[in-house]
Amino acid sequence: MKICFFCQIWGTGGIESFLLNMLEHMDRSDLKIDIVVEKKISDLYLSRVEAMGLRLKVLSGSTRKLCENLAAFQALMLEQEYDIVYLNIYQALSMLYARAAKLAGVPVRIAHAHGSGLRPSTTRQLKLFLHQVSKNIFSRYITQFWACSGKAADFMFPKGINYRFIPDGIIIDQFIFNSAIREKMRLELGLQNCYVMGNVGRLSSEKNQAFLLDILVFLKEKCPEAVLLLVGEGEERVRLEERAKRLGLSDKVLFYGVSENVPHLLWAMDVLVISSFVEGFGIVAIEAQAAGLPVLCSLGVPPEAGPTDLVEFLSLDAGAEVWADHIRAGQGAVRIETAEILKCAGFDIVSTAKIVRSLFTTGESI
Repeated sequence: MKICFFCQIWGTGGIESFLLNMLEHMDRSDLKIDIVVEKKISDLYLSRVEAMGLRLKVLSGSTRKLCENLAAFQALMLEQEYDIVYLNIYQALSMLYARAAKLAGVPVRIAHAHGSGLRPSTTRQLKLFLHQVSKNIFSRYITQFWACSGKAADFMFPKGINYRFIPDGIIIDQFIFNSAIREKMRLELGLQNCYVMGNVGRLSSEKNQAFLLDILVFLKEKCPEAVLLLVGEGEERVRLEERAKRLGLSDKVLFYGVSENVPHLLWAMDVLVISSFVEGFGIVAIEAQAAGLPVLCSLGVPPEAGPTDLVEFLSLDAGAEVWADHIRAGQGAVRIETAEILKCAGFDIVSTAKIVRSLFTTGESI
């Protein structure tokens, strides 16, 4: 069976991590899988792709050349004669690739919704209009609808569509807390005497890390040892660095960059804060819970991301000072073991891989 995995951008994001973890835990003996993307922005995960014997194909190398990308995609579908096209998408316009696949004779066309909103921008209203039109028109070319959350399904698919919830599974045992490594990491980072508020994700407008700087202003007033650890890269980094300098926080914010060692960084933190305007799911929230780490999330994060008591949801409208108060109230929390809770809730990547393989091969989940 030949399967094409499609995503718009290949970098260091949540979709890429989820797909690779799933594939590494899936029986692929009778599957031939290619990963097809519009644009590649990082080589960080390429060694894992190559280790599995997969091929990564880049279309035009730009996300702005839709017609060129669609033409190249359709030509690839005709050439390779895939049995399944598996679209991992953030916006409904990407369902146009299902149309191209259908025209090329691909019988099974799956759309897996990972997004629940569009990032803030000057063209957001136009993009939202195109999104609404696209989901009502191009969804007709989809044969199976999957989503990582109810919010993602509501955003991506027409009202009333029958979709399957696919848990964003993780390698749970990889995240189980290790106090010795925590101390080692904090020493290496120079954070051994600090209260570490952390965030893991792309530095971008929709992730709203600027709000974390506002929280830190209030937090450090009553907790002078508070610092912010940002793990990730993105287009907002320079603006965030400038904002931190203006707020007098330059010595309180550590821009770590991207890392494949997220478990150790979560162990080094005292609280994970997710202030996103929108999240399709927020897989790092599950990773943090597996690490026994308290998590404070905005309402942009779907409720499915909080299966344990470690997670608290709070509106961004409450303001940075209230967020700081909630963080302070959780200081000194003891790490708790959540592995079995998360496995029972379906967030073990082994379980996810079995479900997805069954859907690929039989059309039914196990």
